[in-house]
Amino acid sequence: MPDPRSRYLWDAAAARYRSASTGRFVGRDAVVGALNRAITSEGVFMTALLKDLRDKKVTLDAWYFSMRQSVKLIHLWAAAAGKGGWAQLDQADYGYLGAIVRFHYGRLARFAAQLALGLPIGAREVFRVGMYAQAARATFNDLELGVTAAAGYTEERSVRDPSAESCAECEEIEARGWAPIGSLPRIGDRTCLTNCRCFMEYRRSGEDG
Repeated sequence: MPDPRSRYLWDAAAARYRSASTGRFVGRDAVVGALNRAITSEGVFMTALLKDLRDKKVTLDAWYFSMRQSVKLIHLWAAAAGKGGWAQLDQADYGYLGAIVRFHYGRLARFAAQLALGLPIGAREVFRVGMYAQAARATFNDLELGVTAAAGYTEERSVRDPSAESCAECEEIEARGWAPIGSLPRIGDRTCLTNCRCFMEYRRSGEDG
């Protein structure tokens, strides 16, 4: 995972990152871009690991152990990015993360059991394993919602990633525009589930946006 601590500082009052070198706010596209790159990188690793299992380069036990580590890592990174950095994570956050990671461990255990019983590894399974990385996007958005609300932001809107396909529900949610913070369907809970590439923007009442 990339470590942005040397380049970015967290401004809790604004609930935004600043450049460590210039002090200027970091653009939304840069934050979302960093998240996308981290998730894509971990997804590539998970996909390659599954192909290694298919080709008998790793054992099922080794695959399962590595996947557990990868699932935990990507959710920790996403949480830290959404909260404003590792130093901002508190015990409640780690409790939340523990529940999220255990949920995905359960799904992963069922997947491993299916593979042990002879489930063939094809395109569907490769796609399935990539969703474990994509699920971290919801973790990022959940932690980010908390810090923005605490900083006094009152409105949110959903924005589609122009480089990705969107489901009809995401198109409809984006069309709603600004809404009270926390009122829009969350990323990861929509029709496209963990494949959702939308992101949220926030503002205080009266601000332009």
